[in-house]
Amino acid sequence: MIKQLILLLNLFAVIIYNTFFPSGVTIENKTPQSLKPGEETTVEIIINKGEVSSFAKLEQIIPAGFTVTQLENAGATFSFTDQKVKFIWMSLPADAQFKVSYKLKAAADVKGSYSITGKFSFILNNERSSIDIPNANITINTGEVVKVEEPKEEPKKEEPKETPPTVNEVKSIPSVSCKRTVSSQNNSEYTINIKIEKENIEGFVKIEELVPSGFSVSEIQSAGATFSFSEDKVKFMWVAVPSTKNMEVSYKLTANNATTGNYTLSGVFSYMQGEENKKYLLDNSLFTYKAIEVITQKIEEPKKEETIKEEPVKTTVKEEPTKTKEEQNSRSTTSNIPLPDKSVKYRVQIAATHQNISDNHFKNKFSLNEKIAREMHEGWNKFTIGGYTTYKEARDKRNVVWNNHKITDAFVTAYNNGVRVTVQEALMISNQKWIQ
Repeated sequence: MIKQLILLLNLFAVIIYNTFFPSGVTIENKTPQSLKPGEETTVEIIINKGEVSSFAKLEQIIPAGFTVTQLENAGATFSFTDQKVKFIWMSLPADAQFKVSYKLKAAADVKGSYSITGKFSFILNNERSSIDIPNANITINTGEVVKVEEPKEEPKKEEPKETPPTVNEVKSIPSVSCKRTVSSQNNSEYTINIKIEKENIEGFVKIEELVPSGFSVSEIQSAGATFSFSEDKVKFMWVAVPSTKNMEVSYKLTANNATTGNYTLSGVFSYMQGEENKKYLLDNSLFTYKAIEVITQKIEEPKKEETIKEEPVKTTVKEEPTKTKEEQNSRSTTSNIPLPDKSVKYRVQIAATHQNISDNHFKNKFSLNEKIAREMHEGWNKFTIGGYTTYKEARDKRNVVWNNHKITDAFVTAYNNGVRVTVQEALMISNQKWIQ
């Protein structure tokens, strides 16, 4: 009775394995320790997905003499072929923890102890990672006392000669070749094209290119891959690569703050062959970038004319005898502004310079949309705007220029019959009052 109880406890005894991974993924494997020939039991795999949410695959290798039947798949695609159990998710369940399970059945003629191994593979931060599912050891208990016989010495056999692979085996060997081309669109942009020719490659595939610092990258053609660019690395990643033999991907390389010189592109094509990660190195590509030399022509800012704002004389002005026309002309070396007015006019001076500068320079610099008049006065090129009959209008315009166009040294000027005079004279001639 006690012996049967022990056997019964062994039959349902469970070993719980926990594996921890930096991403927060944990795997709990519940597999019975013993089983009788011809019987079946339930295997449960509990997954805490941590930070993983996209593609994942759980795979276990089942020893010969056992069969598997699906129970719970948690939304995965299930398969059991070539003694491999596979649960594949394109996207993991939303729950933080979920479970898959299957029936494990031993054949009637199976004896001895066996080990079940496996891996849980996933994509995290555009990188493929995997962790081992701890081995589950299971013993097929017949309940019979087995007599151990002394091993008989067998005659030595000749080592079998290696035979060349069959045609079908050769056809199933994975192969890949990649060719990168670099073409210049203009002096600062390049199109990078990668042509891929592959056979017998499926599942997870990644192309990773290392580009020089000082360049940015944008996607052109991805052939269904997930594209990313970070820390000078270009990545094209397929969870399930297309089955077509020929593929093509491309991206644009743009010079941002690169300097003149020769630069190199390098890359690698990675794929899975069974459980082994294989890599194909692309040939390096060399290209030359010549930075555009920008020559800035410094335009001398117009020198400010030293002016003295004159206060209107508040005392009574004695009437001077009328001067002749020749005397009036001799008192000033002013050249007339375009289209002189035959009366007193007030304008606003915005700049003065000894250089021969176009008025468009000041229009663009100060965002002025109105006509700018230019005159030569006392050896200076002077630029003015407006044309007002009252001093108040000119004063208001000057304030607008101060506030809206940031010409803080603009001031009011005056003309009498097209000849430049002082504001004080113009006020007296036009019988106007000076306004602060």
